[in-house]
Amino acid sequence: MDEAGQCIEPETIIPFKTFQPQQCLVVGDQNQLPATVMSQQAAGVLSRSLMQRLAEDLACACPMLDTQYRMHPEIVSWPSRRFYRGHLQTAESVLQRAAPSWMPKGFTPVTFVDCPQGREGR
Repeated sequence: MDEAGQCIEPETIIPFKTFQPQQCLVVGDQNQLPATVMSQQAAGVLSRSLMQRLAEDLACACPMLDTQYRMHPEIVSWPSRRFYRGHLQTAESVLQRAAPSWMPKGFTPVTFVDCPQGREGR
């Protein structure tokens, strides 16, 4: 089950009933995005993902992959502290990446740019 961190229990019933697996591998990150619930009425009952329920209610061991390969270390520092107790690290290949040639000098990995609305901003 991929993206199990967002998967609510009713979604899992269909593949279990259809394929009747002998084993199930649950892959995802319960710290990243919450369970996806489109109905406000159902949100209270289905607010936790299947993976979150397994981790919390059944105390299942959920090993964490501790190396990320996409974000600049300055970008990943906040989620690492906030969600992963500082354990999320950046791969060496990302640390050695050069800035893109099109990036103006002085830009940082996180830059806020004011984008005025309307035609006058063009």
